[in-house]
Amino acid sequence: MKRVGILLQSKDYSYITKLGSITAIEIFDNSNYKILGSVIKESFHLSFPYIFEYKDDLYMVPETSQAKSIRLYKSIGFPMKWEYQKDLFKDINATDTVIFHHNNLWWILFSHSITGKNYNSQLVAYYTDSNPISGKWIAHSSNPIVNSSSVSRNGGIILKENIVIRARQRQGFNIYGKSLTLSKVVNLTPLEFKEEEISQIYPNFLSDIKGVHHIHTNGEYTVYDHFRSERL
Repeated sequence: MKRVGILLQSKDYSYITKLGSITAIEIFDNSNYKILGSVIKESFHLSFPYIFEYKDDLYMVPETSQAKSIRLYKSIGFPMKWEYQKDLFKDINATDTVIFHHNNLWWILFSHSITGKNYNSQLVAYYTDSNPISGKWIAHSSNPIVNSSSVSRNGGIILKENIVIRARQRQGFNIYGKSLTLSKVVNLTPLEFKEEEISQIYPNFLSDIKGVHHIHTNGEYTVYDHFRSERL
């Protein structure tokens, strides 16, 4: 079997503790895979393991809203060894964070909740002209840059050259992660933000699935999720 990639995901979820951890999965070209095990496990829930590269190092900002922070981890032995570095943001209700470089600035976008309960309504942005691991972020002048329960929450991001396409979660009636929309970011500056919807992704590409809420690509590999109900 030929290995084609490593996938990091919130795979291990305990219905007893109601906590998730980040797991590495080795993917082979004949559709087989091997679960390598947990790579980050904390006393609070972890999900949405967004990875970015800076100065030839890999960093991760998983969803850590239960810790009321945006935590930064560094790969010290990919894919199994990650080391906590710092909190990029403290005392904040944030989820589904993405970090990327665009127009000579580093940007961080995440869903923000005032109460710590509803993360679907507000998307906020911060930027820096130094480096993304310093923690010195400046708030966008128009925060929240998106204020809509149907398109605010991140569901991944697609980056190609200077093009940014944001995946946006859309929740259904009593269904978390019903579908996705894709929007092209046509204007992103410290003063302005504008995006235009270019596509919709519904849970109809496989039989019997009921939802899809994440898509991401690095240009070579594209990953997405889906869920279905099974009677046990």
